[in-house]
Amino acid sequence: WELFALRVLHGVGMGALFPTLFTYASDISPASRRTEGLAVFGAVGLLAIATGPVLGEWLVTNWGFGAYNWTMAGLAFAGLVVSLCCKETRPAGGSGAGGEPWF
Repeated sequence: WELFALRVLHGVGMGALFPTLFTYASDISPASRRTEGLAVFGAVGLLAIATGPVLGEWLVTNWGFGAYNWTMAGLAFAGLVVSLCCKETRPAGGSGAGGEPWF
């Protein structure tokens, strides 16, 4: 049951990941080029999904699981650093569209 609970938690996280990422991409894309921005963002995401397993298999085959785990930890840390450097997209004045307060 622990593995099942972990898988459910993973599924919830993955379910929240893509709407969050595409919302952020939509926020930072200029309105006149939003479609292009989302297309490039999606293509780069698919590229990462395609190359990740290849990198993982290569690491495990040639260097073992230790190298794989350290590489993935490094990439996760790099992702954290990049996400902390992303600018805030909240409009000035503290309210969103329609005068609704940001919570």
